[in-house]
Amino acid sequence: MRKIRFKGIKESVTRKTVIWYTILIALTAFEFYTIYPEVYPYYQNKLFTLDANAFFAINWCCTVLSAILCARQMKKYQNTQIISYLVMFYLNLIYYIPGFLMCAIYKTDELYNLYYILFWLFLNLLHAVMMYFYNPSKGPLRSDKYVRLNYNDSYKSKFNYFVIGFILIVLGISLVLSDLRISIASLLNQSAVLEIRAAAAENNIHWLAWNPILAASMILPVWFTLAQKRKKIWISVLIVVTTCAMYSVSANRMFLFLLLFAVVITFFKDDDLLFVKCWVIVLAIIYLEYYLHSESYTVLNVYRRLSLTPNSESRFYIDFFSNNELDWARQLLERWLIIFGIKSPYSVRIPAMIGQYYLGGSNCNTGLLGYCYGNYGIFGIIFGPFLYMISFFLLNKVTNKIRYNKTLHCAAIVYAVMVTNDYGWAEYLILPSFLLIYYILLFLMPPVADDEKQQEDSL
Repeated sequence: MRKIRFKGIKESVTRKTVIWYTILIALTAFEFYTIYPEVYPYYQNKLFTLDANAFFAINWCCTVLSAILCARQMKKYQNTQIISYLVMFYLNLIYYIPGFLMCAIYKTDELYNLYYILFWLFLNLLHAVMMYFYNPSKGPLRSDKYVRLNYNDSYKSKFNYFVIGFILIVLGISLVLSDLRISIASLLNQSAVLEIRAAAAENNIHWLAWNPILAASMILPVWFTLAQKRKKIWISVLIVVTTCAMYSVSANRMFLFLLLFAVVITFFKDDDLLFVKCWVIVLAIIYLEYYLHSESYTVLNVYRRLSLTPNSESRFYIDFFSNNELDWARQLLERWLIIFGIKSPYSVRIPAMIGQYYLGGSNCNTGLLGYCYGNYGIFGIIFGPFLYMISFFLLNKVTNKIRYNKTLHCAAIVYAVMVTNDYGWAEYLILPSFLLIYYILLFLMPPVADDEKQQEDSL
């Protein structure tokens, strides 16, 4: 097949790659122009209007560059199987391509747009620098002694008990919090979803109970791919039941989406363009939902929550904290800082405060630019990407014994989705929180690879 080379990019991409990314960008732009302003009017009247700003041409160039980076990062991953390349691939695919198109199509504040471009540049540049010096063959996780330890039958048995025990604990917590209810019937009913979420917020679930659920939402899709690989059907069923129980607690559609992603990639063969094609199919289904006047807009809602909401809420954070005191991570670290008498200037949780201020309710959780600016101001545009690089470096370290593509893809998209929808990940590492649990769970996993001869049963 004929190759098309882009100047300055060592890796080449095929004409087929160019066609699929062009379709992706064109469909996204079409739906941003036609569907979302009608279905979700606040993308027009809440700091976004359907009009181009001064950075129109630059945003379109950045959209194309994000697509090129996607192709390049996927190629890098295929050559190295280093998970942070996948994380950056998914960040560019599901967050930055729609984000730049939003900035191009909807009129936004030029200063925010400039911050957005700079943050994206620093994030991709620092990742490229980190990977230039990163050597996955070094470190204790790659030592022969460590691998032999994980192949040990005794270790495998203990890990099996640990997996089952953790799943049962999360299932038990979820059943207690949901009043012994396991149901996903509310998935297609937006009013029922909002009722469940309001009840969960009113109950004010303690972090000791909530953090294992969040950690499980990240690790269970990864374990599902391993269970399917080893044909452990009963473990797969247990994971599905537990995920449904977790959903019943707070009606968080993301729990089901991440598990659905694990199910999808489990039954498709590896393909560099598989995830771009899937994203195009999602966009096509969105248009069908709109054209057929669906009342639920289920797929449209999932796409909105993954791609549009984090970007729009990031804009809210910057608008708010440009005129109010920065938090400097005081809410995140309050359980530690309270010892020294240091408190956040905001008595209400920041996501709830932003949601009330701009949308009249609901929480506005966002990561990346919004979170970094809300805590560190303009300094966060540079400092924030460094924090994320620390997190990506640690993720590389705890997963570099895994060489099974489906597991790595699943872990990467989980990571990317949480990065765009939650707080700063580097700070979480010093807290007894769900991210620390997640790293430990990945670290404890026995090695797994595509080649059956390189691994033993890990579940």
